Amino acid sequence: MATKVMHGAHPRFGVPLGRGWYRITITGHYTRINGLTAAGVTRVRWASTRKSKQRGELLGLRTAFLHFYMREWVRTGGTWNAGVKEVTGYPWRRLRSQIQKKKRR
Repeated sequence: MATKVMHGAHPRFGVPLGRGWYRITITGHYTRINGLTAAGVTRVRWASTRKSKQRGELLGLRTAFLHFYMREWVRTGGTWNAGVKEVTGYPWRRLRSQIQKKKRR
């Protein structure tokens, strides 16, 4: 699956759009603990009720977020390689165990 990415309040994608749309809202907060921020998805709207289609929607959202993230990382003075390292160096094993624990509840 490929994704045409455009950012802004009223993006013009340059391709014909189909019916339906989907979104997530990510909200972040400062904390009073040094080196710690709090963030999460606070709103979700899927276009489809089918899980297989929602996975496609997730791929589109992932691509849009990574595009935004890397653009903003570099804009704020970070290097491309450091931004990639921040994404690829994420502690995936810890995340997996956290999600698996929540599933068991």
